[in-house]
Amino acid sequence: MFETDAEKYADEKCGTIETEEKKFCRIDWQRGAEFGFNKANEWHFVKDKLPPSGETVLLYYGADVMGKAILSTGCIDCKGTWYKNVDDEPIKWQEITLPKESE
Repeated sequence: MFETDAEKYADEKCGTIETEEKKFCRIDWQRGAEFGFNKANEWHFVKDKLPPSGETVLLYYGADVMGKAILSTGCIDCKGTWYKNVDDEPIKWQEITLPKESE
């Protein structure tokens, strides 16, 4: 999935000649990138784990009759009360990183 980027990184750090060091550099970079990608797309079931208090998260409520996902954002307060835009209870949640304000 990240082969091209891993090769570019290995070339920059270890040179263009294939060596054992370059091979491990490329493999380590690719594994790290895949781990980060998977972590960023990880969903948590509400029944198993609640998000940190006060953190805005993406909420999944299931699919509508056309098969489209019903999503919203929301957060939970320190008492376990949801603040969300949809009346139903969410099924799962995902961490989101909101963009920083431009200077």
